[in-house]
Amino acid sequence: MKVSLIAVVLALLAYLVAFILRPDGPTAPGGSDESRGPSFEVQVERPRIDRFLYGILPVRLEERLLGGGELRFGHASRGAQVGSVGPDRLELSADGWDLLIQTDGKGRISSGTRLVFPMELAEVQRTLRCRPADGANGYLRA
Repeated sequence: MKVSLIAVVLALLAYLVAFILRPDGPTAPGGSDESRGPSFEVQVERPRIDRFLYGILPVRLEERLLGGGELRFGHASRGAQVGSVGPDRLELSADGWDLLIQTDGKGRISSGTRLVFPMELAEVQRTLRCRPADGANGYLRA
């Protein structure tokens, strides 16, 4: 009986590992769409407090088990467009999304950076407006 139970538990663990690691499609934009214009993808990670079981599960497992709920947009999203692009500025937008990354003269993210996106909180659709924390940490090389 113990051997059977151990075998079943190991089989379930192997299935979960395979389920998590199974590729679910291309991870980066590619294919024939690249030749038509700029391609991009922006993904926002949900805060732990907004995730199932406060984020103790791996994100990929959570997405597969609960489905959807992804906060992302890309060049194929409805209304997607590239705004101004320069050595110290990058603007991307899509339906309900607006990303502006501004840098200082040395490529460090500045306080002018912002992200506006739609998100459902407490079963109500809201628009979140995010700015970097004081002393933003990040770089943009264009």
